[in-house]
Amino acid sequence: MEDMDRTVAFTKALMRWAKWVESDVDPYKTKVFFRGVSPAHYRGEEWNAPGVTNCSNEARPMTGSSYPGGEPLASRIVKDVLSSNTTSVHLLDITTLSQLRKDGHPSTHNGFKGMDPPGALLESPTHGTTSSTRSYFNKIRQGTAPTPPTTLLQTTCRK
Repeated sequence: MEDMDRTVAFTKALMRWAKWVESDVDPYKTKVFFRGVSPAHYRGEEWNAPGVTNCSNEARPMTGSSYPGGEPLASRIVKDVLSSNTTSVHLLDITTLSQLRKDGHPSTHNGFKGMDPPGALLESPTHGTTSSTRSYFNKIRQGTAPTPPTTLLQTTCRK
């Protein structure tokens, strides 16, 4: 059995999911939300800390509203696939918010105490997700969320 390139596998899986949404979900009865990609923090030069190989000792979020390291490939794949979908999928784009919170990894505060290996394309669902972001997702599920801040919900993807 051959190993498949992670970006190819992720793209194929996401396209298959998007086709399922398009064919089986009634947009008049159901709203579909896709939580964006959580970034990795393995290259300190991305946040002006050359030589740092992970974010385990970071204690402060970044300042500003853009991440010097740019958008991760997986995030671009999500946007490309969702923008080609004809059924409305609401993208909860947490990528930039999570990139800026290099100090906000829940794994440092739970029993797991670990991170994915460097170079992993797809991170843990909670990697870099701050408690305020998780709280907002819970309010969406409960139907009590106010209009989302633009840093959290940047795009409604529709063809």
